[in-house]
Amino acid sequence: MQQQTKRSFHVGDKVTFPVVKHGARTTRITVKEATIVQVFQSTATVKYRNGQKVQVALEDLTPAGERNALTKALLGD
Repeated sequence: MQQQTKRSFHVGDKVTFPVVKHGARTTRITVKEATIVQVFQSTATVKYRNGQKVQVALEDLTPAGERNALTKALLGD
């Protein structure tokens, strides 16, 4: 059993996170990279390069440069 470690994120950190899009017959999972602009108790507001801001759960964030959840699922730890 793998133990989850609590990460600390700060404004300005570059992070990656998975985004799931459902189509009529398909599901697409991609990994997005963004910069944290605001941190809350369980979520963060991140900004894409194009300026768009979205809310993401802290548990879904991975520091940029580290293996993200999608990579670990496909290739293992």
